[in-house]
Amino acid sequence: MNTLQDLSAQLEALHASALALRSLMEDLEPSAALSEQRWFVGLHLARQLTEASDEARAQLVRWSNADAAPLRTPH
Repeated sequence: MNTLQDLSAQLEALHASALALRSLMEDLEPSAALSEQRWFVGLHLARQLTEASDEARAQLVRWSNADAAPLRTPH
């Protein structure tokens, strides 16, 4: 695998973890063991992680597409 493929695989694993964490936080309710404020902070961080990994995945696709695109020569 090349560096771009390694990065892509790691990013996909991160994104899957972020989605799982976000889903878990959305399904859980605050409890006595976890204050409501901490629960909302955790949910906010899970959402930020998901959004950041989405953007990173999109950027990786753009880079990959740019590398695969043929070079254009001006006429």
